[in-house]
Amino acid sequence: MFARASPARLQHICMDFITDHLRELCEEVTVDNNGVHAQMRFKCQDFSLHPDLADGLLKSVVEKKLLDDCCFSLFSDPKKTSLRRAYLKNALITPLGLCYLKKHKLIDLDISGIMRTISGNNILESLGEWTLKNLQVLNCCGVNPFVNFREAEHISQLWSNLQSLLHLNISKTEVDSNVLEVLVSKLPMLESLDISLTHVDSIRMLEYCKGRLKSLTMADVKFSSDMFDHLTGMMQLRHLDISRRANNDTALTVGDPFLQKNINSFLNMPSCLPNITSLDLSGWDCVEEEVLRTFLQNHPDLNFIGLMLTNLCQADYLADEECSEFRSDLKITGDATQPQLCEALIRYNGRANYSHKALFSLFNFTQGIDEVHPSVLKAIFGALRNFPSHLGIQMAGSATMFNMARGTLANQLHVSILAELVHLTLAAMRTFPYSQQLQKNCLLILYNDTVLRDVKFDRFLTAQLSLQCLHTFDDSPMRTMAVFILSEAALKINSEDIETLASQSNIRKLLQIVKEKIEAKQVDYALKFTLSALWNLTDECPSSCSIFLEEQGLEIFLQMLEAFPDEDNLQTKVLGLMNNVAEVKELRTARLVKEEFIHHLCRLLKSNKIEVGYFAAGVVAHIVSDGTVAWPLQLDLRRDLVCQLYDTVNNWQLPDSTVVAYRSFRPFFPLLGCTDTPAAQLWAVWAMLYVCTIHDRYCPLLLSDGGLPLLKALLSDPSTDIKVRETAAQVLELLENCEPSQQAA
Repeated sequence: MFARASPARLQHICMDFITDHLRELCEEVTVDNNGVHAQMRFKCQDFSLHPDLADGLLKSVVEKKLLDDCCFSLFSDPKKTSLRRAYLKNALITPLGLCYLKKHKLIDLDISGIMRTISGNNILESLGEWTLKNLQVLNCCGVNPFVNFREAEHISQLWSNLQSLLHLNISKTEVDSNVLEVLVSKLPMLESLDISLTHVDSIRMLEYCKGRLKSLTMADVKFSSDMFDHLTGMMQLRHLDISRRANNDTALTVGDPFLQKNINSFLNMPSCLPNITSLDLSGWDCVEEEVLRTFLQNHPDLNFIGLMLTNLCQADYLADEECSEFRSDLKITGDATQPQLCEALIRYNGRANYSHKALFSLFNFTQGIDEVHPSVLKAIFGALRNFPSHLGIQMAGSATMFNMARGTLANQLHVSILAELVHLTLAAMRTFPYSQQLQKNCLLILYNDTVLRDVKFDRFLTAQLSLQCLHTFDDSPMRTMAVFILSEAALKINSEDIETLASQSNIRKLLQIVKEKIEAKQVDYALKFTLSALWNLTDECPSSCSIFLEEQGLEIFLQMLEAFPDEDNLQTKVLGLMNNVAEVKELRTARLVKEEFIHHLCRLLKSNKIEVGYFAAGVVAHIVSDGTVAWPLQLDLRRDLVCQLYDTVNNWQLPDSTVVAYRSFRPFFPLLGCTDTPAAQLWAVWAMLYVCTIHDRYCPLLLSDGGLPLLKALLSDPSTDIKVRETAAQVLELLENCEPSQQAA
């Protein structure tokens, strides 16, 4: 039974729906004489969103990678979609698209990671006067303030308009100390600054704002020898991040003895950072443990300490909850405990090295666990979403997710969590198709009954990726998992997608696996799953049935029946697939009615296993349904086969479980009209009775497919065989007792 979880907020559900159905809810229009500039607008003219909802819709569209210039035009009219906080992280928009910001009154703007051809100046030029005067938060991570830094002195007037700016992030840019000085000198309200991974080598210019600066983040910045002197004067700092090696194992290591001495002296100062509540020292493995202990004692209000890539996090008073000095209110990043690792994954959402190390360590923590904490998985999800192209992170993350969702552990997780797990797994498979270990990790995650049968996800993509693994890797365990996942995914894929999957190369590959097992005389899971996959890929798909026969599928299956004459499970799967082929009129007479195959059918009709006899009878019913005119063999053989079919079905008792699943009843309907072959009619109505009795979903399906008038016609026809009539009457009784709501469905 799935673990409980709070349902998603209705607002989030609505936003997801709107985002996922934008093309249906909106229309495209052209806005100039040349017809080259397309805009989107909601079809409902009265549609409008207050700022919180408009902000949420924009963020949802961006996160699902749907935003471009055309889509962004949905926000061109602030009367309908008024933005206050514009989230455009990694958005694929051009300076033309940015013009839609002009009319909005923004207080928060995130354009991190936007197109490299766009500069900070482009952004500011696209903002309205109100926004320039009132903007409080600007995230330009990865976006250089100026196209050409030599323009800094001339264009700084744009930045001097930001008189209300409190928070500025210019990390991961080519900003140097000179450019930073131009910027901070023009921003009189600045309280928070992020200059991580820039070319800044001195923080001397922060003297401009040392009396008001409350947050300073400078991870992986090359520090000058006077860094700690300048930090000493920043008495208002609440947050300070001077972490190292955040995005690279070797870059900017703490090897300078002078810096090593200075940081310990700095932390030991009685007046050091008196108002600090958050300090990140990750990567500074030269900090002495006693110095850190004293610092923590002198700062009781500290609520976060970053100690990633140091041994400091392993101290008892930081890692052992039983220790008398342990502070439960202090959040820590490190690799000594699971909470430290989860905190690292959440906090370092843009730092590849830390995330990689955290996931690698978490993998070791989660081996052999018997209880799953959803919060841990959610932290892993965040890292995988943030670094979709980082192989190391995807590798460690997928391995850790498998540890936490393997086997019955999946039952402890809510379906929404499992759905996200599968989504990220498929994304990794698609990004790294040739990484064998990653593909194996992902297959291990998907190779789970709970995941495959109870979770909503993209089954077509899953089947595609499984087939890709079969073609790419010659690995026996991977092959077994891939064909199982393929067979399960194909069960719930529509006919059009089945036709796409069942290409000649894919059918050939699956049949090749079958041939190898026959030659090795090996009956294993790989063979059984492969047969199931072939069965599902030929279901109501004439083109794949034709390919199956072209690739010598019938001959291979006959070899298998001879090689494994007592394997009921294999016989069931073989006959299930042959039922699919037999349903295709153009194929059965010309390709299926072969004497060798008929002899096998006669033998299998007599099987004491109902599932074997059922499918054998189905094949026989279809191949005799075309009448004597189309029969290419001796008529005595057909007559004996028809008699045996009638007697076999007439002697069956309804079992209490089903071994078959149908997409529709339409393939049965031609059999109901075989008035000259009652045996074929009998099998069809018995099959309907069988599945409708076992599972209540089949009565509505039979009604919606149009089976009711055909069954009534059988009963009203005086020439209908008595057994056919009796069985059809039982089916009609089930349909009449079907709930009205089910009938409507």
